[in-house]
Amino acid sequence: NGTRGYNQTQTTFNISINSVNASRTVAFMTFGSCDGTSPANTNEIFWTGNVTNSTNLEIRRDVSSVCDGNVSYFATEFNDNSIIQQGQIANVGTTSYAFVNEINQSNTWFYFSQASDATAAGIDDTSVIAEHFNTTAFRVSRQAAGGATRVQWYAITTSGAYVQNGTASYASGSSRGSNVTISSLNINMSFSLHSFDN
Repeated sequence: NGTRGYNQTQTTFNISINSVNASRTVAFMTFGSCDGTSPANTNEIFWTGNVTNSTNLEIRRDVSSVCDGNVSYFATEFNDNSIIQQGQIANVGTTSYAFVNEINQSNTWFYFSQASDATAAGIDDTSVIAEHFNTTAFRVSRQAAGGATRVQWYAITTSGAYVQNGTASYASGSSRGSNVTISSLNINMSFSLHSFDN
């Protein structure tokens, strides 16, 4: 793991990492930061992560002009016999799919990082949601599909895991949050992932 600083012109870094099995490794990314003041520059904070070989992590964004900032990454190798499938969607539409070999939905979870181009200029263009669709696909979508937003995705099947998932919908002007009921779990062995569209 680490943090990489970037300036207005930089879009790609190849970062040396300790040797891993690339087929069992997921690159988790944070959003970057930006010293710009316009919400229109939000598209510059999104970086994808991809472990290209056993000692290299490529992180990349698809637009730069204003933002100097920092982005953090975690290259995580799964040594618990998890099965990891991965791929990329070049441009997420209002309905796109990440296709996978058949999975068990109850023990497979989905993670993605994303990057947007210069014409994906608002949160409606840059916000992406991922959902279980069926045993061979995840639905990945945006409410609006202005510009191009690219996704690097991972489907992680972990034996013994119990994956709960769902989608909550909110209307404009509604409450800023709500409690979602889930089945009982051990909170010391659980975590939450979320994505959103707008």
